[in-house]
Amino acid sequence: MRRFLIIAHRGASAVAPENTLPAIEAAIDAGADAVELDLQATADGEVVALHDDTVDRTTDGFGAIASMPLSEVRRLDAGSWFGPEHVGTRIPTLAEVLDTCMGRIDTVLEVKRAGAGIEDRVAA
Repeated sequence: MRRFLIIAHRGASAVAPENTLPAIEAAIDAGADAVELDLQATADGEVVALHDDTVDRTTDGFGAIASMPLSEVRRLDAGSWFGPEHVGTRIPTLAEVLDTCMGRIDTVLEVKRAGAGIEDRVAA
């Protein structure tokens, strides 16, 4: 008999904004085996969960994530595009993602831009 893993793509992105802590929590609540999240680096080398090279599609901001320091990224609203119940949701840092997942759900991390130093931060 084969066992299939249920992996919540970008968290439970059908019910919460993708790559956010609410999406991770929803995946856990739904009983997923793992969450798959995308990682990008900010201008100051911090690692955050974000799929696109820009924040345009999933936040109220505009521009390339690689050109923004974490302090600027933290001010963005990553939930209002999804629905009013998610207004104020933020782009999480790698540390926040790992703290949320640790001991609760397996995590698959996709590094979106090789060579941005993300691999070293994940391994640490």
